[in-house]
Amino acid sequence: MKKTIFSLFLVVFTLFAQAQLQSYVKFTPNSTEWNANVYGEQTLSGNLSLNYFLLIEQNWSEALVGAAYKVSENISLSLMAGLEQNPNIWRLSGFVFASKNDWNLFLDYEQGGGVKNYWYKASLIKKLPYFSIGMMSWRFNLTGLYLEKNITKDLSIWTNVGRDFEFEENRVIVGLNFSL
Repeated sequence: MKKTIFSLFLVVFTLFAQAQLQSYVKFTPNSTEWNANVYGEQTLSGNLSLNYFLLIEQNWSEALVGAAYKVSENISLSLMAGLEQNPNIWRLSGFVFASKNDWNLFLDYEQGGGVKNYWYKASLIKKLPYFSIGMMSWRFNLTGLYLEKNITKDLSIWTNVGRDFEFEENRVIVGLNFSL
């Protein structure tokens, strides 16, 4: 399954002009896990875009494709569907992105097969002159402080420090974002 998703990753990656590659390492008390994902959008008309999300990590992979609609200059909505590494291979996702006065709000929910096969990510981040700071909560990762520093226009380094309440352990994540 990972080979199939990786192949999709390569094909879709080359089709889209606006994309962001994110790679990070999650440090837990008992392990270190690597993750890579890509999110991309291609504008179809003024407010409508085709979008995709691809994720590869040690024990999980998924590929989603859908549409994003820009409700206003500051608000976007998205619905996506795709495949995941699971016996029930279908996965759905919906997210909201809102921004105003250097504040960014992101809410994402995914549902796969089964009641417990869901994922969420929520963040509220303030862009300051030299870095960004906020709070982020995402299932299977952690809830806590988020800090990001732009190195160049297309590269930033970030960290998320906090607690995974589901697994009852403290975690640290360090990552890079690349605009492509």
